[in-house]
Amino acid sequence: YGEMTIKDYLTFMGKIRGMSRSKIRSRIDEVVDLCRLADYRNSHISKLSKGFRQRVGIAQAILHEPKVLVLDEPTIGIDPRQVIETRDLIESLGGDRTVLVSSHLLDEVERMCGRVIIIDHGSIKAEDTPENLQRRLRNLGRISVHIKGPQDTVSSALSAVKGVEKVELISDLGDGIRSYNIDTKRGDDVRARISSAIVGGKWELVHMESITMSLEEIFVEVTTALDSGEASSEEESLE
Repeated sequence: YGEMTIKDYLTFMGKIRGMSRSKIRSRIDEVVDLCRLADYRNSHISKLSKGFRQRVGIAQAILHEPKVLVLDEPTIGIDPRQVIETRDLIESLGGDRTVLVSSHLLDEVERMCGRVIIIDHGSIKAEDTPENLQRRLRNLGRISVHIKGPQDTVSSALSAVKGVEKVELISDLGDGIRSYNIDTKRGDDVRARISSAIVGGKWELVHMESITMSLEEIFVEVTTALDSGEASSEEESLE
């Protein structure tokens, strides 16, 4: 409805939903303020940027005060400033209603949502808060180390440590120091054994820390484990 102004469009949508004239007027005032559209209420929708059109869509969706709001890819295709404003708007809407966001932009989901459902091939594979998902998968043991020593020898020694599943060279930091990511078996704290291997090789351990997995990494970890036949143990760990 690009030929309509924001005000006319919201009035039209209110009438379709059977709202009274007085209710439509009061709610339009409320939603344009909430969606930061008050200065544009008489602007034609066709003249608005995609980010503003997204906000108009949200305004009409909450006009009749639904208890549940479903948003599909609300931040895709808009500029960074509009992403931040849309994210803030969605977070504010969550205080009065359930907001269900469907998105492939997992970094945005992590910032906006208080609870996450991971769906793969139409099936729910995990459901929890982002913090709890990170906590439960922390036992997968991703460790970052910075070691001063020859790459091939260090990688081989780390790979031979009991409980280590994978060693990945991340970057060369200069002065003979390299950054590695180490993935370990579930529930196996190998940090002491890694330290012993480094001391045994007479190398210098510059830095070691456990890495908190991002939501994107959690999604890959869960769905990859399921695809490789580890579904039962993975789902059990997330229940």
